[in-house]
Amino acid sequence: MEMRAARLGLGLLLVTAILSAPAMAQKTPDLRLGTDLPGTAASLSPQIAASGDSVYVTWADQRNGESDIYFNRSLDGGATWLESDIRLNTDLAGVAISSSPQLVASGNRVYVAWEDGRNGELDIYFNRSLDGGLTWLSSDLRLDTDPIGSAASELPQIAVSEDCVYVTWQDARNASEGVYLNRSADAGAIWGANDIRLDSDAPGSYPSFAPQIATSGDSVYVVWADRINFNPPGQWPSYSSRAQLNCSKDRGATWLASEVRVDAIPAGRDSGFVVANLQIAAQGDRVHVFWTNWYQASDVSWAEIESNHSVDAGATWLPADNVLNHVSDPDTRRGRPQIALSGDSIYVIWEDRRGSLGVDTEVYFNRSLDGGASWLPSDLRIDSGVPGRLVEPRPQITAAENAIYVTWLSHRDGKEDIYFDRSLDGGLTWLDSDIRLDTENPVDGVSLAPQIASSGDSVYVVWSDDRNGSEDVYFNIPFGAQPFGEGNAGSGAIVPRLEGTDSLTLGSSFTLSVSDGLG
Repeated sequence: MEMRAARLGLGLLLVTAILSAPAMAQKTPDLRLGTDLPGTAASLSPQIAASGDSVYVTWADQRNGESDIYFNRSLDGGATWLESDIRLNTDLAGVAISSSPQLVASGNRVYVAWEDGRNGELDIYFNRSLDGGLTWLSSDLRLDTDPIGSAASELPQIAVSEDCVYVTWQDARNASEGVYLNRSADAGAIWGANDIRLDSDAPGSYPSFAPQIATSGDSVYVVWADRINFNPPGQWPSYSSRAQLNCSKDRGATWLASEVRVDAIPAGRDSGFVVANLQIAAQGDRVHVFWTNWYQASDVSWAEIESNHSVDAGATWLPADNVLNHVSDPDTRRGRPQIALSGDSIYVIWEDRRGSLGVDTEVYFNRSLDGGASWLPSDLRIDSGVPGRLVEPRPQITAAENAIYVTWLSHRDGKEDIYFDRSLDGGLTWLDSDIRLDTENPVDGVSLAPQIASSGDSVYVVWSDDRNGSEDVYFNIPFGAQPFGEGNAGSGAIVPRLEGTDSLTLGSSFTLSVSDGLG
């Protein structure tokens, strides 16, 4: 009987089985995705999404001169990819800068938005596929509707709910940044003739910037940072800001007439704090917002990871913010929170430089199992080894039920590399030692901008890597397995299967079990 493995992880495979003429396979530990020549042009800002066994990746690529937006995909869990990347911006290749792509997928539908400089100033452009990334719109679509070339539209964020696609961004058309949105109700074919402004600041007043978006059913939520004043001369920070939110309950057709403040005003303060690095997630009527709050008191500055949540679809919020880090020492820098929701569970990670006067950077974690009502009494450090010097880890997180997966940058080998850790019990325990995902020589090349996605039991990570002399996009599977099909039918047309039965982690061993083995 000839048999092929049904699922095979990228880690160490130990198999003890009695098989006749077994087939063997060895996968490349990490895989370069771009189909241009290695190291010939920079590939930057990769983004990843996964749905079922499909994995979708997009990035900004300079192979044609100025950067274009490229895409590739796998329909078999990362085992095989398209032979040629697909360019998503449909203007002349390499003529204008297309950058900062954002990607979201739902089944076979894939949606990408990006910044585009073809009209002189940056605009927001969009393309989409309805067949798993094989074919795309013949002409990409501009989503901001101010006069062409009049003002910069930047930092797009994208979300989807059923047939509705929403893109939000910051826009300087009123002499100061405001927050705008456009939406499609037919899977990205037709968009609003006029985009929608979500902030209500007077034109030219303090800016509203860096929006983030989340959806839940027919509801859409957008949160952003809003400058509210300038602080006294010589004080750091030079201005204060708050977190503002607007929402729609009817799939983006109508919005609140005036936005809602999410963060609680710090006790005794009307200046000397900055809300930044906002993140948002929604499930049902629950809306969760997280951010970094930078504080200044006398000559001391520090930062906290804070959150607030609403249980009535954004109408009301807690009177006091939650502080998720449990050490508040002066001169400590922490920031860039990232969040993942799974049922009532909320998992949060962030960069933290506690106890070292802002020199060493670590990755910390906290979690709530009751929708944000309570949190662990002590936050947890999840990276292992000596923290990296003066490096920003930029951690990323994904979760499915009690399984949590995190990736980040670490400088422990003398340069930036990609590391990974995971918990299978809601964040209580983690691997004894984190796992390095990039496999180039430890002293050569720099890895940047990791992104992570999960689907079912498999986890996928992409990043930019200059091991070939210029940045390329690389891919790895630190946890889970690739589907490799079934065996050949034997007696009675029974098809044998060989499947992994343990948690599959890069570098570990696992057990394979044979089913339907007659023949």
